Amino acid sequence: MKSLNEKVVSEINRKLPKNTTAVNYLMNLLYLGKESAYRRLKGQIPFTFEEVIAIANDLGFSLDKITGKEKGGRVFFDINTDLTKSFSDLYINSLKSDIKIIKELSSVADLKILSALNRIPLRFLPFKNLFKFDYLRFLHSKGALPVTVNFSDAIPDIVNELHKEAVYAMSRLDNVTCVINDAAFSKIIKIIQYSYHTEIVSYEDLKLLQKELFEMLAFFEKLITTGVNDSGASYSIYHSMVEPEANCICCEYGDYKMSQVWLSPESPIIVNDDRLMYQIQKNWLESKIKYATLMTKSNELLRSKIMRNLRDQIAVMTKDQH
Repeated sequence: MKSLNEKVVSEINRKLPKNTTAVNYLMNLLYLGKESAYRRLKGQIPFTFEEVIAIANDLGFSLDKITGKEKGGRVFFDINTDLTKSFSDLYINSLKSDIKIIKELSSVADLKILSALNRIPLRFLPFKNLFKFDYLRFLHSKGALPVTVNFSDAIPDIVNELHKEAVYAMSRLDNVTCVINDAAFSKIIKIIQYSYHTEIVSYEDLKLLQKELFEMLAFFEKLITTGVNDSGASYSIYHSMVEPEANCICCEYGDYKMSQVWLSPESPIIVNDDRLMYQIQKNWLESKIKYATLMTKSNELLRSKIMRNLRDQIAVMTKDQH
């Protein structure tokens, strides 16, 4: 049976990019000297618990894989709960984490993704005003911004740059099957309208957001109609009559399995390489697909009806508001 050190070293070698050595990685991450890093890799010095956590968090593998949990016992989840950081930093770190995972997934050839959405992930879509609204709304909801701060105020450059990086990375993900209900779009419309009535969003900003909502709807309509995005990545989109309970995703390639469930947009629960939990989540997603209607390249009448209804909802956002 492998020791804890051997399991950690195995995960390091499996996860590290080809142009990075394990010694240099440990030196930079754990602030070790070269000799100390070598001795850990050779098993002469055991990794401390804190070091194992730091490596697992940085490389994105779960502790349950290396701690030898008993079958049928507890499952260890990975969720960002660092309460020492500001809410702005939490949002930024969650974006960085998403980008890292997406880049890794987009680099493999045999990737398969199943997902369900009950809200639209604006951080991955190329609409800067809607993204800005999502970011500021998150900070407002956490009480991290005074009520006098509104949508017109600037947001940090790093947040905008990470948004661009996230959009680009997401556009490279291929072979995606997604179940969605039109309530996911309606939620955004209602939240924006509420923000206007509470004076977080001005009338001029409301019109900007309305314009991008129309653009977003056209973006999804093209994706549903053609089954591919502008980068050539393929999508199969299903419409569910019942709103999915939560945003979730199952990814697999080779022997690797990963599932995520979002309790909130910035804090997904991640389960890496746990076959039982992955299969439970996958079975749930497949049951959603079974009772949903394929929209991609089909069911034009239903698609047109849904899009027309959503356009009407967006159109009335500025009616009699000014």
